Amino acid sequence: MKFFVLLGDGMADDPVKELGNQTPLQKANKPVMDHMAKYAELGLVKTVPDHLNPPGSDIAN
Repeated sequence: MKFFVLLGDGMADDPVKELGNQTPLQKANKPVMDHMAKYAELGLVKTVPDHLNPPGSDIAN
């Protein structure tokens, strides 16, 4: 079994008016990520305890 870890630091963002109220990630051309999301087995990992929310990159990564 092969694993691929994508650490999307900074990809979560707020919608931007100039992008049609989409986030930069929603607007981006990302065919490989879209393909992986459709066909791969995906999961999430919780790396930060609840009492540290909302974490920044210095804590979460």
